[in-house]
Amino acid sequence: MKTKSLDFYYRSISLSLSRIYAPLAAEYGLTVTSVLVLLNINKKKGTPATQIAPEIGMEPNSITRVLKFLEEQKFIIKEKNFTDKRQAIIKLTNKGIEIRSIANKYIKHFQNTIVNTLPSEEIKSFLKVSETINKLINNNKIINKDLKNQINYESSY
Repeated sequence: MKTKSLDFYYRSISLSLSRIYAPLAAEYGLTVTSVLVLLNINKKKGTPATQIAPEIGMEPNSITRVLKFLEEQKFIIKEKNFTDKRQAIIKLTNKGIEIRSIANKYIKHFQNTIVNTLPSEEIKSFLKVSETINKLINNNKIINKDLKNQINYESSY
């Protein structure tokens, strides 16, 4: 039997989580990504718009569309940052707080299920490995320009 690659397992988990959360999000006319955005906005003081994308691993131009949609649907409001007028602070509306609260209940249930199923040492190892993989990806150590050029060069023969 062929061993599956590490990225297979991470993709598989990611897709499985999306299948779990997508129906909940759809009930409220949202996507999993838009709920993830709501979860990453500080409930009391809001969050600078520029902070949200990196927190959830998205590109800034993609997050702009999500924020616009959430604002149109009255889940969030944008306020000018008084210390830096170029920056917007994203704040949750009551409607956004309600959805965030519901999503948090699902997340806590998921967390509790995992914690009650796996030994704490396995969870710690998983978190450590996941954090390291994320750092490698974010620091362009997995696929960088040099490797991409090398792969393209080798495959052209």
